[in-house]
Amino acid sequence: MKAIFYSNGIDIFGPVNLAEFSENRYYKSTLIWYEGLKGWVNIADCSELKHLIGTMATPAIDGDLQHALPNLTPPLTSQIANTKRGLKRSILIAALLLLLLGVLSFYNFNLKPVNAGNTENNAIVLPSLLDTLPQDTAKQRKLKHDAMIAKQAEIKTYRINWSKFVIPSTNEYSANELGGISDLKIILKNNCPYTIDHAQVQVNYLKANGAVYHTERLDFDNLEAKTSKEVFAPNSDRGVSISCSVIIIKSTALNLCCDKTAKNFKSLTGEDPYRCFLQ
Repeated sequence: MKAIFYSNGIDIFGPVNLAEFSENRYYKSTLIWYEGLKGWVNIADCSELKHLIGTMATPAIDGDLQHALPNLTPPLTSQIANTKRGLKRSILIAALLLLLLGVLSFYNFNLKPVNAGNTENNAIVLPSLLDTLPQDTAKQRKLKHDAMIAKQAEIKTYRINWSKFVIPSTNEYSANELGGISDLKIILKNNCPYTIDHAQVQVNYLKANGAVYHTERLDFDNLEAKTSKEVFAPNSDRGVSISCSVIIIKSTALNLCCDKTAKNFKSLTGEDPYRCFLQ
């Protein structure tokens, strides 16, 4: 047993000799490997080392718990951290690839410790820690990845077609036959399942011939999903009917930014013209 490597399922520590390894106590879930073993095993399954298991309950591997005892699976020392920096970087890259691609079953990463004393002839090759993960982890990550892609596609659909879901209308206001509008409310309804942070509605007071007599702009803030809001519009001494439309809309949840009053609005092109480009 020349050199022992051990891991909490996330970081790999070592190599250390048997005397150094025996100075500490470990959780039952601590994984170990040394030359002669076919792969990573729990220390509890190693008859030569299981006497080093502490009495503390085993924590969740992916938890964020602090060890209550000072001598159970100690943190990586500065000396080991320097020698294992390349190994930790390899594990991080592997984890990111798994999260994005969700194809754990098609990858087999071999982790190699970087030690100053190793040569091409005596380098130690560690078995992959990924082999110790539950069999359903790959399926869970793929499902999570697919759900994320579907969510983004849904958001994009609502963003592109926002005018079909965020709809302004009026109440039954009073209109004088000789001209004049009163008791006017503008109602803005959000039919999509995402909050609209801000919207501005342009209200046109129309004359009998259809020409615009007067224009007002009304602001609506924090319009939650599947809700509507009403805002009173000013009375007018002329005009016989009303038209209204949304001219500005913003939504963080939809990454939506649209301003029809902007000079460059008519020049917006592409399949997703209303997507915000945040700094």
